[in-house]
Amino acid sequence: MTTLAAISLAAPAMLAGIAAVALPIAAHLMSRRTRQRLVFPTIRLLAESKATQSSLYRIRRWVLLILRCLAVAMVAMAFAMPSCTPKAQVDTGGADDAAGASVVMVLDISTSLGREVDGVALASTMRAVADRTLASLQPGTDRVNLVFAGARPRTTFPHQKGQSSLSGNIDAVREDLKSLAPTMERADLPAAIALAGDMLKDSKPGSQRRLVIISDMQQSNWRDVSLASDSGGLLPPGTVITVLPLATGNPANIGLSEVRADPIKPLLNQQALLIAKTTNHSTAAKEVSIAAMLDGQPIGTQAIALNPGESRDVAFDAVITTPGNHRAEFALADDALAADNRAYLSVTAVERVPIVIVGDDNPGELGSASFFISRALAPRGDTGDLIEARHMTSADLAAADLGAAEAVFISQVDLLKAEAAAAIIDYLRRGGGVIFFSGDGAVPANMQASQQAADRAAEKDGGVKDRVTSWTPTFQRDVTGGGASGLRITEGEWGSELLSEFDEQSRGALQRIRFTRVWSVSNVNAGAKTLLMFEDRTPALSVLPVGEGRLVTANFNPALTASDFGKYGSFVALTHSLARYVRPRRDWRHQGTVGEPIIASATVPVSEAPGTFIVEGPAGKTFTPDLSRAGLRMTIAVDRAAAAGFYRVLRNDQPVGDVAMNIDARESDLRPLDAAAITEQLKTPSVTVEVKGQATEGDILDVRGQPLWHWFVLAAMAMIGLELGLLAVWNR
Repeated sequence: MTTLAAISLAAPAMLAGIAAVALPIAAHLMSRRTRQRLVFPTIRLLAESKATQSSLYRIRRWVLLILRCLAVAMVAMAFAMPSCTPKAQVDTGGADDAAGASVVMVLDISTSLGREVDGVALASTMRAVADRTLASLQPGTDRVNLVFAGARPRTTFPHQKGQSSLSGNIDAVREDLKSLAPTMERADLPAAIALAGDMLKDSKPGSQRRLVIISDMQQSNWRDVSLASDSGGLLPPGTVITVLPLATGNPANIGLSEVRADPIKPLLNQQALLIAKTTNHSTAAKEVSIAAMLDGQPIGTQAIALNPGESRDVAFDAVITTPGNHRAEFALADDALAADNRAYLSVTAVERVPIVIVGDDNPGELGSASFFISRALAPRGDTGDLIEARHMTSADLAAADLGAAEAVFISQVDLLKAEAAAAIIDYLRRGGGVIFFSGDGAVPANMQASQQAADRAAEKDGGVKDRVTSWTPTFQRDVTGGGASGLRITEGEWGSELLSEFDEQSRGALQRIRFTRVWSVSNVNAGAKTLLMFEDRTPALSVLPVGEGRLVTANFNPALTASDFGKYGSFVALTHSLARYVRPRRDWRHQGTVGEPIIASATVPVSEAPGTFIVEGPAGKTFTPDLSRAGLRMTIAVDRAAAAGFYRVLRNDQPVGDVAMNIDARESDLRPLDAAAITEQLKTPSVTVEVKGQATEGDILDVRGQPLWHWFVLAAMAMIGLELGLLAVWNR
């Protein structure tokens, strides 16, 4: 191929055809008439008329000659297959045309692709646009690969870093394109673009590097994608990005999300709420009807009105009469996106609420902190209590199954080992609640151990290191000297969720308690909220969010060595309020998102072999999970859930667990980005971004420039047509 500035010729040898203009020239010369001298002395006026007509005749012949020569030249240029490359592409590429083009196509197959636009499946439209893009390439010369952008991007041809994974076998790419189908996952677009960038970096030297993105450009999926903020350079310099947004309009959609039970683990034969958030993602008010079922039986239908953009929790009353796992389903009428019109919830009903008490003191010793906490939560100490209080030492904490507990109370513990601190932080991050009573012992060291465990977890996950302590304890004070009888609580956030149940009489009872041993504090965490305060303005009770959970830190202790608080009914009331306040907002063990791993757990006695575990998913599909064991707890993991619905865990063919998987709630918002926003997010100084519509004429990818041959054919036809027209006029 020869490049002339921004004009390329696919068949430059055909320019030799321009020599054919010699033919009309030769014909012109051969048709010239031979002059003969004739004398007609008597007809002078006829001679003058002939002279006039001869001059006009010569001009006409020259006009016809020029038209014929131009027609021949235009035909020759058309056979040379000329094309025009935009100047921006010429400037950024520096590419060798003989090396062809290296093209990676990223296809967004997230949940939102599973809808129809004007009666046509959006997936079919994407397939057609991708096929048209492939038609722009030359097999054997250009090289291509596809990236299907789901929760985990996959490619047509396997990619290994440092090796080219692009192929000239365009037919194989077309065959793989036939498998394109929408998933129920949220696309990991940054990972897909990074993978495409790696392939382009390993492409053939000197080739044009082209990244093609075909997507519905859903705002909620693309909002966090930005090449401008990428300092590492995801794409090689000179890459041309072609974005092909699928025409979707702005369809109205209602979605279900954030399903949960209240309480998370309902008690048998007691009323519970099954809740689903319903959101109107359209620009108009909508009337919607939500139906709910429990274990396959209808439990109610509710109709609500939602304003544009409004979300509302819809709750259904339910009474569960048998212990174990139960399945709740919520449903809407079908609309623009069917995938988010169903939501699934796995609920575990219990006979008693499980709570763990951690303390290195003796729970059977009258006056110890563990004794008062145990008696406050479970006064009978048998199955007659609604709370099942389980006591353990700090040494047992590392191997304990905290995930089954609704709350964890910690008091009077010795120095926490790193494993125990890590177990507490993991429980908090997953949505658990911890109440830490600051008593005697290694309180500062234990808080430091917790902070170190949180920092290690953040490093492992690549997250931000946040403080997980409400304050820094400096030294423990005995406030009974000098005639003082202790500190009282004088201030409280009585309107808060935790303390809202304390009426005037309960507040007065709490404020009359005198605490004799408290900690002086410093470096109060701005992210912590102080709910109770001593009369000297020292924090008495604070709450701090940690991950998805809550950590409540009390600057007092129920042991008799610190106060008489444990002997009063106000301590029982506060303890039960704390247990309700920190209970998990989401049962992470029984809920998940499509595209993520399925994680379940089961109790297996140490004396028993694990047995055979199988996970049974929607439509009866089965999976063999990975297993890991820690003490009594067996963790069951399936690499990935591809569909929404229920996944039942079977051990030796007996059900031991249930996990509900739902689509990512962000997929329900179908609003697209406009072309300007797309360009702004993807542009960098080293790449060129172009946004094209589905109706683009000609080749979608102008890897060899826009073809011009048809214009030359039209010009040749115009020359011939003009010649014929002139002859018709002159011969009249």
